[in-house]
Amino acid sequence: MPSHIFSRVGLWPEMVESNRASYLAAKSELQETTLGVGTYDALHAMDYMVFAHLQQAQDRAAKESLDEVAAIRKVNVENSIAAYAFASIPARFALERGDWKQAAALKLSPADLSWNRFPQAEAILIFARGLGASRAGDVASARRDADRLQVLKEAMTAGKMDYWAGQADFQIKTIGAWVALAENRQEEAVRLMRAAADAEDASDKHPVTPGNVAPSRELLGEMLIALSSPAEAFTEFERSLRRDPNRFRGVYGAARAAEASGNRRAALDYYARLLKLAVNRDTERPELAQARAFLENSTSQPTPASSPKGPRPLKSVKSLECNSHNLTDSAPLVGDFRTAVRNMPAFAPAPELLSYWSSLRKPIWSGLPLLVQAVIGELRRQND
Repeated sequence: MPSHIFSRVGLWPEMVESNRASYLAAKSELQETTLGVGTYDALHAMDYMVFAHLQQAQDRAAKESLDEVAAIRKVNVENSIAAYAFASIPARFALERGDWKQAAALKLSPADLSWNRFPQAEAILIFARGLGASRAGDVASARRDADRLQVLKEAMTAGKMDYWAGQADFQIKTIGAWVALAENRQEEAVRLMRAAADAEDASDKHPVTPGNVAPSRELLGEMLIALSSPAEAFTEFERSLRRDPNRFRGVYGAARAAEASGNRRAALDYYARLLKLAVNRDTERPELAQARAFLENSTSQPTPASSPKGPRPLKSVKSLECNSHNLTDSAPLVGDFRTAVRNMPAFAPAPELLSYWSSLRKPIWSGLPLLVQAVIGELRRQND
């Protein structure tokens, strides 16, 4: 399914459209009084759509899907895919927008679903609720959710659901990390959050999900910013974006960390990328206002010196928002691919990027998602 590729390379408009087709094909089933076989396809597509909408600051569109899912009270045919969507969609909507109080108030819905059959799905919502509670300062509620996650982890282990038990393990560490931070145990907080990030990096993405509801390394970056360590935070945000490219919170976090650490060039880059991500937004998030303010202020100041082969200087904030596609055209790719682009006078053809990657003696498969993104971007450029 192309949508799985789009989710790994951060092509959000394409991800919305590909899943919209699946959703519309099954929409009539969602309107029945009971849901028949195949309904999980619609719910699965809606989870992917909500994820992609939120990366583009299309909060109103995401809320429409959230409300539609919340209106479903009973199902005849229950499966893990439907259960996962029921849990993940409200969790994503709260966490991606940083609404910790909303996350802390999450409840399993539909209430009469056999959640005991799907501990991996329940764990997603319990994790989001615990994370929200810990970041809202409700330590007692966060501890209760961490305890519930431990019970679910044991059930998954007993059911030989090893992958999901592993996911629950670093989710428990994450809640523990933010509880420790709330209690001013800073070293322990960073240690636990880093352990969670390393564990998540060692795992793969399951096909049922477009991505974790809150990437652990992205959360580590946010924690380091809160601890006034922006340079370290910037490193973690960049690492997170190599695994999960073009995430709104990841790009914003990198921009904010770069600005706070005095890395003006990187701040310009990432704030520009943020505006590109949200060019088709339907909601004005405060992060976007911050990006525009920084870039507008920067246009009145000298641009940092760059080599002849370096990135083109910014023209204006308006020019950053005028093009709704080809995110990789004006915004450099992450990691080593960013270096490749910066060292070339124009967007490099895919073979050159592949050659560059090979020259670093990196495994080809490790750069495949970014290579796919580069190929799609180049094809679009040639067709414009």
